[in-house]
This record gives sequence, structure tokens and C-alpha cells, in this order.
Amino acid sequence: MNAHTLEVVLIEDNSADVFLIRRALDEAGLRFHLRTFRDGEEALRFVEKLEETSAPDLLLMDWNLPRIHGKQILEALGHCTGLGKTPRIVLTSSESPVDRIAVEQLGGVFVSKPRTLDEFMQIGLKIKVILGVA
Repeated sequence: MNAHTLEVVLIEDNSADVFLIRRALDEAGLRFHLRTFRDGEEALRFVEKLEETSAPDLLLMDWNLPRIHGKQILEALGHCTGLGKTPRIVLTSSESPVDRIAVEQLGGVFVSKPRTLDEFMQIGLKIKVILGVA
């Protein structure tokens, strides 16, 4: 992997999950800068101001968020030219096939939130594969 520092946007209202995601990315050996937002409204204000040249390398988000639901966020992100081809990973505790289909139809990658710490630490490796840096 090169020495590039990944710019990662994380939309997650659960501070414990933010901590675990940060740790999983660290343990996977990724160099990153993590910008976090606690709800979809905050995140959309930020993303709408982006230009394609400043797009993050990765957008991680929860599906069930306060203020604006993940589905509405993905729909809006589809119209944000500043995101370019930034991968959008929806990390969720939902096991609903309807949610999985919605995420995929909106251009996201559906990843179930792990139930154990060991499984959670594997998220960083999944992200490396998705980004093609594994």
C-alpha cells in the first residue's frame, strides 16, 4: 500500500461505533484522516460544499441516523457532483433485505455491523478490499 493518507468521512451517531471504526481502520494498517458527523443533516451540508477535486476517498455511514435517514442521504449524495466516484459504504445493524436492496440501488455497499469486537476489527480489512488497497 502506498503512503497516501485516506480522507474518510464517517456519518455515525453512536460514539462507540465511531471509536471501533477508527480502531478497525488503524488495525488494518490504513493511514487516514477521519472526519465525523453525528447526523445526516450535518454531513449533507459538508458534502454539498465539496468539489470533485476535494472529494474524500471513502464515505462510511450508518443507515439509521437521526434527522435524515440513510436512504435520504444516499439519494442526496447521488446528486452531489463533489463526491465523484467516492465509495459509499453503509455500515448497519439492519438485516433487512429491503434495506440491502435500497443501499445497492442507490450506489452504496451494504456491510452488516458486526456483533463481536473481533468481527468489528475485520471491517478495516473489508474496507481495504473495497478500496483496492489490500
